[in-house]
Amino acid sequence: MRAWLFTVVIGFANPYSRSINFRITDVEKGKACGVMRETKKISNLFRSVHAGALITFGETIGGLALFTLLGKKDRAILTNINVEYVKFARGFLTATSLVPEFKSTNVESVVTEVIIKNAAFDTVCKLTLTWKTDLKSE
Repeated sequence: MRAWLFTVVIGFANPYSRSINFRITDVEKGKACGVMRETKKISNLFRSVHAGALITFGETIGGLALFTLLGKKDRAILTNINVEYVKFARGFLTATSLVPEFKSTNVESVVTEVIIKNAAFDTVCKLTLTWKTDLKSE
């Protein structure tokens, strides 16, 4: 129930994430994990998860991991997404993102990585997200 409720709250902050049926499973400082099941709604003609759904899933998880490190007045905006599709994404998928803590407040750009794996723990997709940050010292 808690994972569902948290995912609904994220859906209001990021409306595009409501178009895919995913759940946030773990959120810690600098880390976020989520799961998504392949459905007909997000499948393509190759009977795999559509690339747009994978990008939305990865961006949401990667952004959540980054935002756990930001202060109340800090800001970040996504400026670049690089996606490497390793194999067809089918079935139950898990996304994980780990972001190291910032060593200073002079950071202008942060690069995060999101790995999406299938039920067999094979990597199906790697996303590299570049964020422009505006860190305010508190």
